[in-house]
Amino acid sequence: MPPGATGNIATEDLVSMLHEMGIETGIDLEKLLLAARAAQDVLGRPLGSHTIVAGPIDHQPRS
Repeated sequence: MPPGATGNIATEDLVSMLHEMGIETGIDLEKLLLAARAAQDVLGRPLGSHTIVAGPIDHQPRS
């Protein structure tokens, strides 16, 4: 594992990935991202979430 890596994945990254795969989680990703951004503000540092930085992907399955 790279130095500083925790071995964990951000919850919002996991939920985003599952939604991209078409797996319904029952989790409102936009609200989760708001909570993650609030946590960053409280901590005063970035959390390392790719979805916070890039935003969720609006994936539309092929028909």
